[in-house]
Amino acid sequence: MNSSQESNIPIVLITGFGSSGSIMVNSSWEIAKALKIYLDWTRPIHLILKQLEVTYDDVRTKIPDYWIKYNPTLVIHLGIAKGSKEIRLERFAYNADYCHADSE
Repeated sequence: MNSSQESNIPIVLITGFGSSGSIMVNSSWEIAKALKIYLDWTRPIHLILKQLEVTYDDVRTKIPDYWIKYNPTLVIHLGIAKGSKEIRLERFAYNADYCHADSE
């Protein structure tokens, strides 16, 4: 248990992705950074931002590690979808079988 948990300060983990292919600046990471700066949090929180590589391996290995290491109260994973024009809440991750090539 870390000091934030001992003092009942919620731990919020926010992830976004780095560059990939033709996407030099990934909007998901820019939004993650902006949440730290621009949101008016109504109470103290311990905010942790992590940038992920756009690879299945990075997500598959780092996300479980973050859950164990930080034991977050809330996790927000941000990403972008090609062709999407609005913010969408993803309720299901269709990741049983990867059907697209990795960005590596």
